[in-house]
Amino acid sequence: MVGTVSAGIWRSTNEGATWSNVSDETLIRFVNDVKVAPSDPSLVYAATDMGLARSMDSGRTFEMSSWDGTQEYPTGRPVHYVAVDPNDPYTIVIASDGALHRSTNAGATWTQIQGTDGEYWDLEWHPTNSRFVYALRRSPGWITFVRSNTGGESVNLGGNGLPEPVAGGSLVRARSAT
Repeated sequence: MVGTVSAGIWRSTNEGATWSNVSDETLIRFVNDVKVAPSDPSLVYAATDMGLARSMDSGRTFEMSSWDGTQEYPTGRPVHYVAVDPNDPYTIVIASDGALHRSTNAGATWTQIQGTDGEYWDLEWHPTNSRFVYALRRSPGWITFVRSNTGGESVNLGGNGLPEPVAGGSLVRARSAT
């Protein structure tokens, strides 16, 4: 699976020799992040400019996830990052404009995670321990490390200073790895 900046979601069934667009039937064009559920590869999630796209058939087709269970597609709320619980393919955390949100039913319903207001630069689930979710939040002039040890139900701020703010300077971008 590949998410592109201007041409949607693409899938290969032959180790990348050929590709086909699997999002032509949607309005998706700008894809920020794509994750395959580690415990069930038939579930694929894509963070897009139109919201969260979800596939339950190994990326053959995608449908949009609603924010409130009733809102029509498109949501009009971009999703920047998605993280999938390594042991439960239906539990996901997304970074949208302004906060982190959690779903335990593959995006059918959502809960905003308290204390997560802000703009996010990265979001990762620990690859083997489903209790830990990590995020990098942009704060004025620096980055705040956000960590959950409850599988995304709540968060702890890890403090400022990744790196420390510099007078007159700014940190433009950061990424994490788990």
